[in-house]
Amino acid sequence: KIYISDVGQLILMPNLMKTLMEVAPKVSISLVNLSPRVAQTMMSEGEVDLAIGTFDRFQAGFHQQRLFSKSYVVLARKDHGLLKKGLTLNNFLMARHAVYLPPAASHDSFDLFLDELFKQHNKRRKVVVELAHGLGIAEIVAASDLIACVPKRLAESLMSTDSLALFPLPFEAPSADVCQFWHDRVHSEPGHRWLRN
Repeated sequence: KIYISDVGQLILMPNLMKTLMEVAPKVSISLVNLSPRVAQTMMSEGEVDLAIGTFDRFQAGFHQQRLFSKSYVVLARKDHGLLKKGLTLNNFLMARHAVYLPPAASHDSFDLFLDELFKQHNKRRKVVVELAHGLGIAEIVAASDLIACVPKRLAESLMSTDSLALFPLPFEAPSADVCQFWHDRVHSEPGHRWLRN
């Protein structure tokens, strides 16, 4: 059992399943989406094996390994009137925003960074909708004048539609680490070590 977000499922699971089909076709995976607190309890009780994502709040007794860093980009409708000449800091600050805030709180640090950016420029972010799930982001952005800051890998997976454009952030922003977490009780278990590897 793996605790992972809907976006983690979209981005990471296809390659993991492809690998498992080749090297361990009898292994089955169950994905769960919980709050970090509930996930930790279930992991400490042996009900969930692994957590994958960006989490700040894991307690003592857990191990973690960095898998990769994620950076953010801006997703917008291709013919967005404000962005015809590209995305500048000024039109980013002026735009109306769709904010992606999944339940696992994996984007909280980036969202706090954006709040501080707006504060430094004496602007108030125009948040029109807060989204709890990755599914539907592309459709919402494509059907509106909203822009959304999303992880780059997610944005790239959504670019199959001709109506969207992807822009680099018009400012320097910190990246975030995506890690795998596991409880000490399974740290030395051979099957668990194999899965983590």
